Amino acid sequence: MPGNILAVDTGFPDLKQGSTEEKISALAGYVYQLLEQLRYTLNNLGQDNFNDAELKGMEKLFTGPLTVRVEETEKGMAQLEITADGITATVKNLRGDISSIQQTVEGLKIQTKTDGDLGISALSGMSLYFYDDSGSNIIGRVNMDNKGNGTDESRVRMFVGTGTDSGENAYSLKLESAGDTSYEGKKSVYIRADDGSVNITGKNNVRISGGNSGWFVFKAGGIFCGEKQIASTAGLQETIDARLKAHGLIS
Repeated sequence: MPGNILAVDTGFPDLKQGSTEEKISALAGYVYQLLEQLRYTLNNLGQDNFNDAELKGMEKLFTGPLTVRVEETEKGMAQLEITADGITATVKNLRGDISSIQQTVEGLKIQTKTDGDLGISALSGMSLYFYDDSGSNIIGRVNMDNKGNGTDESRVRMFVGTGTDSGENAYSLKLESAGDTSYEGKKSVYIRADDGSVNITGKNNVRISGGNSGWFVFKAGGIFCGEKQIASTAGLQETIDARLKAHGLIS
């Protein structure tokens, strides 16, 4: 069998002699021979079967968008799409559950939806973002930035925060542990609430360490250092009221 179409034996059968039946038989045999040669050639196409001009022409066929889609009526759909903007892989079942991964020059986005739960996460450089189902509102993020104020936090910081929804309603941040939770800093630790209060509660009395002064314990009757009471609840209330009156905040 020939290795390519150029090696096919194209010798036409001699039809000058023989009966009509013999000539028809010769033609039929020739057609079957050509068919076998064509099948063999098509099943063995490779780089050696094409000239450089044809190979360059075939390369142009793969410079545009490429989409591969596989569907099964009883299972769902899987699709791979490659464009100049990026690569997207999507898997979907008949219940409507879907997962997709999208890679662009800006980063990597992962979207999942199962039993009505839809969310989008995006990885870009050193940042991890979590979006709502619209993909436009940041629910939360973990990243590094250089926007610290340089006073109670460094300019460059590791940032964990939340965003707002389309109605500018702020998402809350909750850190939850089944066991103990500790916050440790080599230098100072700051807790601040710009628009509200700072609340620290516990089943037992709240204790705050004063360094060499020992523990300051907040009880129902006041503030204690060790066993010694250093301020009463009533006294603290009087001090607070006096400060508020001095600033004209209460009468």
